[in-house]
Amino acid sequence: MQTFAEAGVSARVSAALTRQQIDTPNRVQTESIPSLIDGRDVVIQSPTGSGKTLAFLVPIVERFRPGSPGPRALIVAPTRELAIQVESVFRSMDSGLRAALLYGGVGYRTQTQSLRIGADVVIGTPGRILDMIQRKLVSLSRVEYLVLDEADQMLDQGFAPDVERILGLTYSPQTVLASATMPEWVSRMIERHLRDPLRVELVTEGPSLLEHGLVRTDPGFKLRVLSDILRRHPAAIVFGRTKHGVRKLNRELQRLGHKSVELQGNMAQPARDKVMHSFRNQYADVLV
Repeated sequence: MQTFAEAGVSARVSAALTRQQIDTPNRVQTESIPSLIDGRDVVIQSPTGSGKTLAFLVPIVERFRPGSPGPRALIVAPTRELAIQVESVFRSMDSGLRAALLYGGVGYRTQTQSLRIGADVVIGTPGRILDMIQRKLVSLSRVEYLVLDEADQMLDQGFAPDVERILGLTYSPQTVLASATMPEWVSRMIERHLRDPLRVELVTEGPSLLEHGLVRTDPGFKLRVLSDILRRHPAAIVFGRTKHGVRKLNRELQRLGHKSVELQGNMAQPARDKVMHSFRNQYADVLV
């Protein structure tokens, strides 16, 4: 397929994609969109950046129109950052559908207001979605289209019980499960909740674009060695084992003259957003 129209996408939605200079579907979109538009469950196993977000959003825009009681579509993501990204892509499609973006670490006012106004689509993280259900601000009884995005990450981050609870509050919706890997819990979810799903698998071909290396050094020289490496490789991400370690390393790198910023679990969402904005816009060159 060379065009979205050949994949069953309407002229209205194709025009919205064209306005974003998206004219040709990639392999994941070509294989999944027609079946999703037809109402079939789909499993997408592909790495991040493979185009799966557009693959599961296009059928929502095709299928639903504003004005009906909702939410009729639910997208569950493991992190607030991914939920924000998905909502941004959805908003760019100019569908007229109203979306509520739900994630923790921030106050309830804006999210509560978006639910009370009426949301056709809910996009959020498991904990905050359940929180809003317990507050009786949203019901999943009308959900017809459910997406579990990055399902393996939800398992890694301990959200498996929350995801199971969310699924138990729906009534057999069409389901899309996207995951880079297929651990046992994800495979069980597919067997239990998806009906004869189409499987779309994208295996990365060719050599890895990452270069792997190991540097052995004495503990006393580790910081200096890291600093030298970072000066040769701008726009770097450094992972730490603990929140305290991340804070300490960031301070030490700043002391050595690096434009570094830290991102760790004790930070409020506005602070996280500020850090990510500075790193994306190259105001900082090291993210710890």
